[in-house]
Amino acid sequence: MGRDIAEIRLTYLGTVSVAEDPTQVVQHPQKHYLSGNATEVTREIEQFCEIGITHLMLRIPDIPTLERFVTSVVPHFV
Repeated sequence: MGRDIAEIRLTYLGTVSVAEDPTQVVQHPQKHYLSGNATEVTREIEQFCEIGITHLMLRIPDIPTLERFVTSVVPHFV
């Protein structure tokens, strides 16, 4: 309260699961995950950007997921 809205940075905190094989995509029944193939995850991040989210803080559960995220999603935002 009393803060200038322009000073507030909208942030998303969540877990990411990227895999081209749908059986490898991790989801959680009670939590929102950025999950799906590279195109789906990219589109969801684009939607976050459209509503004003400027920062992502992501949990990445393992090295293969990190590698897929860096090679197939990140280049769309650089």
